Amino acid sequence: TGYTTGSLAPNGEELITLEVTPNDTPDGNSSKDVTVEVYRDGTDPTVDDSVKATTTVNEAIQPDALIKRNSEADPAYAIDGAYQTTPSGDQIESQSIEAGSTATYQIKIANDGNKTRTFSVLVTETGEFGWVITYKDSGDTDITSEITDNTPTTGGYTTGVIARGASEIITVTMTPDGTVVQGTSTSATLEAHEDNTDFATVLDSVQATTSLVADTTAPTVAGCTANNTQVTVTFSEAVRESGADLRGNYTIAGVASDVGTSNYDPNTLTTTITFAEPTLTTGDTPTVTVSTNVKDIVGNAMGTPNSCNPTVADSTPPTIASCSADPSALEVTFDEGMLTGTDAAAATNKTGYTVESPIGTPVNISGGGVTLTYDGAANKVIFTGISLTSGNTFKIAVAGKKDASNNAITENGVDNVCSGTVSLAGQPDLLIKTPDPDTYQ
Repeated sequence: TGYTTGSLAPNGEELITLEVTPNDTPDGNSSKDVTVEVYRDGTDPTVDDSVKATTTVNEAIQPDALIKRNSEADPAYAIDGAYQTTPSGDQIESQSIEAGSTATYQIKIANDGNKTRTFSVLVTETGEFGWVITYKDSGDTDITSEITDNTPTTGGYTTGVIARGASEIITVTMTPDGTVVQGTSTSATLEAHEDNTDFATVLDSVQATTSLVADTTAPTVAGCTANNTQVTVTFSEAVRESGADLRGNYTIAGVASDVGTSNYDPNTLTTTITFAEPTLTTGDTPTVTVSTNVKDIVGNAMGTPNSCNPTVADSTPPTIASCSADPSALEVTFDEGMLTGTDAAAATNKTGYTVESPIGTPVNISGGGVTLTYDGAANKVIFTGISLTSGNTFKIAVAGKKDASNNAITENGVDNVCSGTVSLAGQPDLLIKTPDPDTYQ
């Protein structure tokens, strides 16, 4: 039926006021049309005149920058709904760390405006040199080069497209190198802009500040290990590679200081000293001492404990020491105790043994007639039930067998091979290696 005006005289008029008020849901730059039509009366469908009012919601461009420490829960982000051109209060987050540590912050860029869009983020760094500062986006992509570039139209980091009420996280890490002076700090101020055409207009900002506290704690030896050819020393904290890499800064009882090479791994805080050949005796507990020339990142010299006594583990592969054969038996003696049990690497498992007699002609040992026994006192494997011919040559090759410390024999055709001549029955011919690996006597 519509609205009926009052009675109007010729050329008379009545004023109708139209108000259009958007709530929080319309996006910026969206419009609403209202058309008013005039009819002669409520029964006549003919439109005599009409007007249209179009109302457009202005775009509100408002990024909201919030900051927290990485260790804090999400409710710690601050400050929600506060927009500062220069950060203050809780929009400044601070940490104090020791040398060798890293401070991590998370910056949330939220879209408090009324339209899905991107923003431009620019950072300004101040403070001492020597800090390594990195910035990564939500996908863990390094954006350091972009976010620190203040070149108009090309610089700054452009966020992904952020929906209304949504956000994107930027992770900031600050790590001091060995040159940073204790007690000093560095700061990074992140500014949120509409885009990278106007870096002068700051819509919100936050700041991360990290200080390097004085470190007076001396490094110590946290642990060590050793085997026949290697010693490892692990430190309680990061130390300077210049000192930790020097072989002369490590004293190993019974070993000359110029024997072996050393290498420090800053990722594991461990120095490894390697000998070209077996140098330490299995079971020994040599004293390993670290010199005070080894210092932590800020220059604190080694404290106590600065030594350790590792038990030397066996890391030397076994070798064949000798072998002998008669028509019904074959004996192989190793230079150390061998692995026992049912494992394929065990000394009494037939797997891995190859016998030839005469040399070049395989001898079948897989059948049930051939048995293997192990004499632990003599480190000897005895094949019985084998059928060989006196006077013929023989050769045995060993593969995959391990000593009692689980070191596998080296399959180089020397340490794992032994050959000789089958003796008369009851007259075993013991063969022992000479300096020539292919000669037995």
